[in-house]
Amino acid sequence: MPLRRAEFSYLLKDDTHSQSVIENVISTLVPAWLSTSNDVEKLLQIFIEVLPQVSEGRRITLVTCLLRALGESKSLGLLLVLLVRSLVKRMGRNLSTEDVSSLLFVEAEWEYIFADQICLQYSCTVWLPSFLNLLSNIGTDNFSLQKASELQVAMRFILHKMGDTELMFKVEAGHDSDNVQDLMQGMFSAVMEHVILHSQTSDLRMKKLRFPTTLRKELRRSTQLLLHSLMKYMVPSAFFMGITKLVRHVEGNLRKKALELLCEYVKGDVLASKKPKTRKQTKHLIASDLETDGYFNDMSREIIQLVDTASDCSVKLAAISAVEALSDKYPCDSSILLSCLSSVSKQIGSESMAISAGCLRSTGTLISKLGVDALPLLPSVMPQVLERARDVTSTHNNATGDKNLTQSEISYGTSLLLSVLTTLEALVVSVGGFLNPYLQDIIELLVFMSAPDHKIKQQASTVREVLCEKISVRLILSPLMKIYPAAVNHGELSVSITFKMIASLISKMDRTSVGTYHAKIFEQCLVALDLRRRHPVSLKDVNTVEESVINAMVVLTMKLTEGLFKPAFCKTLEWADSELEEGSTGRKNIDRNIAFYKLVNKLAETHRSLFVPYFKYLTESCIHHLTDAEEQSSVSATQKRKKTKLRNSNQSGGDLKQLSSGQWHLRALALLKPLVSQLVVDLPALCDQNLVMPTVEEVDDLLVSCLGQMALTAGTDLLWKPLNHEVLMQTRSEKLRPRVLGLRVVKYLLDHLKEEYLVFLPETIPFLGELLEDADLEVKSLAQDILREMEKLSGENLRQYL
Repeated sequence: MPLRRAEFSYLLKDDTHSQSVIENVISTLVPAWLSTSNDVEKLLQIFIEVLPQVSEGRRITLVTCLLRALGESKSLGLLLVLLVRSLVKRMGRNLSTEDVSSLLFVEAEWEYIFADQICLQYSCTVWLPSFLNLLSNIGTDNFSLQKASELQVAMRFILHKMGDTELMFKVEAGHDSDNVQDLMQGMFSAVMEHVILHSQTSDLRMKKLRFPTTLRKELRRSTQLLLHSLMKYMVPSAFFMGITKLVRHVEGNLRKKALELLCEYVKGDVLASKKPKTRKQTKHLIASDLETDGYFNDMSREIIQLVDTASDCSVKLAAISAVEALSDKYPCDSSILLSCLSSVSKQIGSESMAISAGCLRSTGTLISKLGVDALPLLPSVMPQVLERARDVTSTHNNATGDKNLTQSEISYGTSLLLSVLTTLEALVVSVGGFLNPYLQDIIELLVFMSAPDHKIKQQASTVREVLCEKISVRLILSPLMKIYPAAVNHGELSVSITFKMIASLISKMDRTSVGTYHAKIFEQCLVALDLRRRHPVSLKDVNTVEESVINAMVVLTMKLTEGLFKPAFCKTLEWADSELEEGSTGRKNIDRNIAFYKLVNKLAETHRSLFVPYFKYLTESCIHHLTDAEEQSSVSATQKRKKTKLRNSNQSGGDLKQLSSGQWHLRALALLKPLVSQLVVDLPALCDQNLVMPTVEEVDDLLVSCLGQMALTAGTDLLWKPLNHEVLMQTRSEKLRPRVLGLRVVKYLLDHLKEEYLVFLPETIPFLGELLEDADLEVKSLAQDILREMEKLSGENLRQYL
């Protein structure tokens, strides 16, 4: 070759004359070379081969002169390609080993350093387009280990240049003209397309050809980092334009990668970081935003088409996820959102559980963004959601105990059910009362849903709370009441959920709603409290149901005024004391009274002192159940008198006053013997599985506390003396339990009355003398403790009186 033979010696010399000769030769021969062969690559290859022999100080000047003669825009990219090839070829087999260190030290090679130095001689607007030539010339045809290594080095070099100071300043400051900014954004978009195309194609081929794992991992890592760097610089319009081109590609994996990148771009809040910092940048971003809507609409139409027509499930799922991400993060036009909602909702019934779950989530997100604007599509969306909800709920409930299901199938079922609940929550929050035609179906799903998974339980509970909060009482109360018979047939969990919803609804009712609907709710609660008596086969645990019903009743009473609460309580008392309709013996309904006294206990705990005036209505009933009266005629007469008294009290409408001490003393005396008689009563055997019996220890503790507290409340020896006498008489029983309980009551009185109890010493000491000689160690020990305490209080030795 003439150039080599004539001028090669001047390339190696490091003097001004040789440099001048080479520059003249290049300016003269390059045009002649191009006119004859037009092979720029061959010419550049000649110079690259001799560059290692040229002094480092002259390399930049020499190559810059050559590129100027060839045209930087056309030759810089090709120069980078040749440098990369030279680097990979020279390193030989090092890049194919499993040792990652061979890849980490590529940046120390002279080709890599020289490529960086050449780029520094030009503006970023010159070397940025050369990256397209670099990626295009490497290509993925006839893929080999050599090309894979070249691609890895090229990715790392481009990633390195993305951190260039000049590039960062131009993008962030925005001082350049709009044309320059548009050019740079266009380059970013084009580079992103090439990077994604190369990464997807090369990854598949590297897997197929079983290339070293280290090389594959490094290439993936470099690609991911490069894409992140590009996204930081790109405005939405440029990014959307690039994604649109990729989505139109026929390769499914490429489409999927583009859609995943779109989700990452949107979810990563890259859009929020595009804030203008200068007036010129503001002007550019405004112009860019005007274009963004057009690019966004084009991209959205392509994604919607994929949702409708894509045969590849992974691509369809990626498109659905992109729709969800865009609608959640990007300020979309309502017409685009409606189009997305229409397409996505049609895929809810897909046989693929993953696609169905994704469509449900996207539907919920779209409706949350649209709000009432989604109403035109509600008649088409709701049947799809409800049908899928029924299918998945039925399948999940039936599969709960199925041991043949794999863990993957159970996981997919759980995910789908969570998606259903999330969508229902979004619907309730967004459109509220407009769901009235579908409320019955929604409530049935929420009430009959049974799932052991904690996340499902928590999400279902959230949806029920939101439903009671967002839907007015006027609309939701009737469906809740209608579902009660079906809930009873379905089991105790469904009934409990129903009344938990009623309690939640009550807690959010205003005064007007309480006055309007309290009677209806209270009536329904009384019907539910009768489940213990009716004992339907479907209910295995009546106690759980009663707890939820009583809780709803208590929540309701907290909202009632005294004028509304008193007749409701009186009605409940009449219901509890009513006779069995089918019975001829006239005995009281024990099952109803069990439920009633559970309610009374809860009311007393909640209302505390406000509930005390209502105790006078319970005295006769308490005496009856404690003494277990056998004369039914007497009981009937008592019931009739009580009902008459309640009606008269209700009609009078007067406020209940606090009970006087005299009245309380009389009631306490009436209760004294029935309560003391419980010291010698043995607990019955547990004959009903629905009846939760307390333990003997629990009964004993309650009995001692009740007798002691009654004495303290009375505050007079008119009750203390008969109580002390009755209790001491029980200590002479042949049974151990009455003797122990009698002593415990005496000790309770002694501990709380202190010196006031000393007046009963003459009566108590003889009984203690007998008990100190008892054969049982526990009785003897209690008697000794009481005697010591008495001696401490009295200050004298009482053993002399024994």
